Amino acid sequence: SWQQITPDVFREAVRGWRASESTKRLYLSSLKTFLDVLVEQRRIFRNPLASMRLPALPRLGSLRPQDVARAVAVVGDTTVHVKLRAVVALVALHGLTPAEVTQLRLDDLRRRNRDLSVRRRRRCLPLDPLTFDALVAYLGARPATPGNSYLFVTDRSAKSGRAAHFAGILRELGFAA
Repeated sequence: SWQQITPDVFREAVRGWRASESTKRLYLSSLKTFLDVLVEQRRIFRNPLASMRLPALPRLGSLRPQDVARAVAVVGDTTVHVKLRAVVALVALHGLTPAEVTQLRLDDLRRRNRDLSVRRRRRCLPLDPLTFDALVAYLGARPATPGNSYLFVTDRSAKSGRAAHFAGILRELGFAA
């Protein structure tokens, strides 16, 4: 009976699923919405999950302090190394969000002025020497991607002409996103 279904029953069932936290949250959210529809259609009296708080999702695309420390310690001049230094400098030193990083275009970096146009902020950020040098080094190592004007590309986004997802950038750099 529907009266026997409580949020605890669902929490216990979800705990045993072999899925990511975001997948579990998506399923629970969908189920909660479905049960709301059943209530609206008067098929059930109340939604047993109405009071259930969905589990918090880890912030995708956020760099943890240990990630920043690891990235700064990276030595090398491969494309991955220079991309890593550039992304970390933008996020850690200039406070760019993952969305801002992924939306940067090649022409947003103005070398003459040593600044970066951040469209979402509608202003130019003056770049410190470390960040500027990291971006210039990345541009030197960035693969040629005709038709893709985004600054940071992944193997997948380079071919599609679309912006890379920040989680994809982190995955390509060796971080669990």
